[in-house]
Amino acid sequence: MRRTLSGRAFCFVTGFLLHLLFLSFQANADDDTLAKKLTTAIERLDQQGSYRWTTDVLVPEETRFRPGRTEGTTTRGGVTHVSTSFGPRSMHVVIDGEKAAVTNRDGRWETILLSDQGYSSQGFVASMARGVKTPAEEARTLVESLTSLQEEGNVIVATLSAESAKDQLTTRRGADTIRDVKGTVRFWINDGLLTKYAVRVEGQIVNEDQTQVTWREATVAVTDVGEAKLELPSGARDALKRPVPRSQPRLSDAEAAKLLRRRGKRAVGVHDPSSIVTCEGEYWFFSTGTGVSSWHSKDLQTWQPGPRVFTEIPDWVTEVVPGQRGHFWAPDVIHLGDRYLLYYSVSSFGKNTSAIALASTPTLNPEDPAFGWTDHGIVIQSGPEDDFNAIDPAVILTDAEELWMSFGSFWSGLKLVRLDLESGKRSSDDTPLHSIASYRQIEAPHLYQHDRWFYLFVNWGKCCSGVDSTYNIRVGRSRSIQGPYLDEDGIDLAEGGGTLLLESDGPFIGPGHANVFRDGDRFLLSCHYYDGTERGRSRLSIQELSWSEDGWPVVGKGTHAE
Repeated sequence: MRRTLSGRAFCFVTGFLLHLLFLSFQANADDDTLAKKLTTAIERLDQQGSYRWTTDVLVPEETRFRPGRTEGTTTRGGVTHVSTSFGPRSMHVVIDGEKAAVTNRDGRWETILLSDQGYSSQGFVASMARGVKTPAEEARTLVESLTSLQEEGNVIVATLSAESAKDQLTTRRGADTIRDVKGTVRFWINDGLLTKYAVRVEGQIVNEDQTQVTWREATVAVTDVGEAKLELPSGARDALKRPVPRSQPRLSDAEAAKLLRRRGKRAVGVHDPSSIVTCEGEYWFFSTGTGVSSWHSKDLQTWQPGPRVFTEIPDWVTEVVPGQRGHFWAPDVIHLGDRYLLYYSVSSFGKNTSAIALASTPTLNPEDPAFGWTDHGIVIQSGPEDDFNAIDPAVILTDAEELWMSFGSFWSGLKLVRLDLESGKRSSDDTPLHSIASYRQIEAPHLYQHDRWFYLFVNWGKCCSGVDSTYNIRVGRSRSIQGPYLDEDGIDLAEGGGTLLLESDGPFIGPGHANVFRDGDRFLLSCHYYDGTERGRSRLSIQELSWSEDGWPVVGKGTHAE
């Protein structure tokens, strides 16, 4: 028998649905009323023209880079001065129309054009300066991303759209993947004027093989509304009077992508990549990271993170380098007989209190029951009394079955030492060190044997500064592993010689830590570089390497990068 709703039930359901519809209309009306109230409070602040503000940011305790307070002043004339700090460093920006004055790393004032789109530091700082917003400007942008509002006394509490919340974390953290993001904004209104707001976003950061819950809360407080005056630093006034520098050229997105493909860009965020080795049909390399990072690939194109070498810091580390927290630099790896030897650097920035240590495993396959790293401790170390720095190891097994390690950074240059084939270490502490290259800024050696020549690849310049990095790769060669290594002009690398092999090219900035790898009949060169299209983040590059008629390496003549 066919069933139908009774008249009473029908009236009940209909009434309930109408009630829900009414509540929905009421909520939308409330949102519109609060949005109008908030917009009016923001416009009133903007109309005042001059005010000061501070921005204080809270982040998790374990966050490596903790922002300091930002202080700003804007005036009716349209000039805005903002200062912000990260640890001991501070940065000042004064914006006047399309021109801005900014302080560089040395604290000197420079003139930039806000429209500068170049890959240099000026272009990057111009991008940062364009991102400077007064509280009225930022609050107006936030209002456009709110999904619901409610009032609590003189505070309007709103939910931030997931997309906007994700943008906040992406901008601040630069992580590979962000998920489960949410955000809330609280606006304080007094006497119809916006006087304070706080933005809190939280989510999960997925980086390499780790997932971490993170959050960020920024509180902006506005003071001296209508009364603030701005006294510019003399350096800023002088910088704003200088002629506007010519805007640096920038490739289109399509042109930049094509260039980076040609330069062998891989979607891997790494620094100081090691040599590439193979294990059970997969390619592996290691890089700077907490516990030493590992990466593997089946085709040299798509790379996946592997397990970290160390899940705990070896006991000896903090005794040799006090304050070390397990972030190990510039490893190198070699397959020797039935084991893989990994050499890694333990140091702290700007000091030569350092050590190169050794770990080994019978296989790189983490699914193999035999897999597991064993730490063998220090191979060589340096201290303030030494004229060298024991970091950046690079190992080579010669055709004569001799194991050698080159290493070094700044100080008196790059060194070479012979290692014992069985232990992988120096046969004794008095094994002689050979000086093989020197320059004002030099590090990251790599040795490769080809056609009866030993080739020494080195880095000149400054690393680790994003788009400001000046790293470039140089090369020399010798008939003997011990040198002397001469460049194409016959100048000894120990006397400052070095033939330029690879340098910055548009958004491909500061290539470093070269490694040559033979894959069948082809030769490849891997390195890291700083990506100008990604605000100077370090990325992996693998490019074709060939040899000239005179036997010198040439990068980028093949098609593998395409």
